[in-house]
Amino acid sequence: MFEILFEFPKNFKEAKKISEQTEIKLKSISSIRNIVISGMGGSGFSGDFILSLFRDSIKIPITISKYYSLPEFVNDKTLLILVSYSGNTEEVLSSLEDGIKRGASIVAISSDGRLEEFTKDKYIFFKIPSGYPPRMALPFLFYPIYYTLKNFVEKDFGEEEFFDLLPSLYEPFKNKDNEAKRLAETMYGKIPVVYSSFSLKPVALRWKQEINENSKNPAYDQYFPELNHNETVSWDSNLFKEELIFIILRDQYDSERMSKRIDVSKEFLKSRGWKFKEYRSSGRGKLLNLFSLIPLGDFTSIYLSLLNSVEAKPVKIIEELKKRLKS
Repeated sequence: MFEILFEFPKNFKEAKKISEQTEIKLKSISSIRNIVISGMGGSGFSGDFILSLFRDSIKIPITISKYYSLPEFVNDKTLLILVSYSGNTEEVLSSLEDGIKRGASIVAISSDGRLEEFTKDKYIFFKIPSGYPPRMALPFLFYPIYYTLKNFVEKDFGEEEFFDLLPSLYEPFKNKDNEAKRLAETMYGKIPVVYSSFSLKPVALRWKQEINENSKNPAYDQYFPELNHNETVSWDSNLFKEELIFIILRDQYDSERMSKRIDVSKEFLKSRGWKFKEYRSSGRGKLLNLFSLIPLGDFTSIYLSLLNSVEAKPVKIIEELKKRLKS
């Protein structure tokens, strides 16, 4: 799993190459009125990431669908993007069937499976490499969506900077003593609650998912300012004070009001005796800035798996659930 993480910069370049070699024939972009991205778990995360990246730049709505059926508004003016690493995710296949009935323009991303079988040669299909756990195939799952949606915006997200500086995000973790290892030691035996700036919502989600799957550890995520309208009240409790640790992920480009909100929240946590750690994003362009805290969370989850004496790669209970549902 460490080896796969260190391959992320190379895999992003390969994903870019695959995307550029895939012919994209969209219906007239001017006729597309909305975009729906269907995907679950490690595959679906790429949609959450895209939504945050494009939110302030795209003039038509993007909706994330993590269910069997699509929203009622989906029709022949919808661009439906289906993401399933295995190609056999039942919610995504159900959404494909729904999307075909409604005449949506379809883009599919998969390494294999029924999704490839049903979409290859009929719709836009991105064939990506197999052999990875879905959550570790992020470069291959994300870039084809990004490549497709770039057609809808004129903004530069700092892609050149992203590819130039991405390797530098992984270099610190080649040292035996690194922040991910230290953070995992701090987290050991506790339940992480990952808080983030609104703009970093998918980053907090990624941290939560990786800790769940790699570390086999409970973890939860929430974001500012929403958490200040409900969850903040729980900080007055003494319940689980020794069991919880808060991780605060801050966007360096947060507004003055958001920064003040998080600063005050930190004061509340500290004065009430809660344990927390804080990290801030980096990078000039939006793409690198949004991605910059993902490596730390990924590596921390692997180190935590070692401390928890569990194997990071298998997700046996998910496989058992799928077998039970299939039978």
